[in-house]
Amino acid sequence: MEVKNTVEYVTRYIETMVLQDLQRKMVFIGGPRQCGKTTMAKSLHRQDETNPDSRYLNWDSQDYDETVFCAPIEFVSEMTGALRY
Repeated sequence: MEVKNTVEYVTRYIETMVLQDLQRKMVFIGGPRQCGKTTMAKSLHRQDETNPDSRYLNWDSQDYDETVFCAPIEFVSEMTGALRY
């Protein structure tokens, strides 16, 4: 008997609100460990990957640490190509 390892994605109740907010601003997702934050963020990013402004950033990455905290405006400008208010 073959056992398939399939995992079904569980839609989070905050996804609609996150998608609405993403139309206007950058969204940070916080919560306890292992609750599905990364899974949801990557799922939403995959749904919108044709959008050139769509980015998935992992704030635990050392690539972003220093730049984000020392020069946040420059970081956002680099990510979006231009600042939009």
